[in-house]
Amino acid sequence: PRFKTLLYPSEKGTPQPKLKWSGQTLTVTIANQVDKITFAEDENGITQVDIQDMSQTQNQIIIQ
Repeated sequence: PRFKTLLYPSEKGTPQPKLKWSGQTLTVTIANQVDKITFAEDENGITQVDIQDMSQTQNQIIIQ
């Protein structure tokens, strides 16, 4: 199946994430933190995930 699941651990009173899909990209906003998660299928059919911190720090995490 082709679906994505977001697991979001939180404590009581923590702001819930706001999600926005655009093509293969999911933007997740939690308070002042904004992360962009892009899904791309490689030539072998394996989904590659690229996570970018779009907040002030501009960190990039790549999960394969």
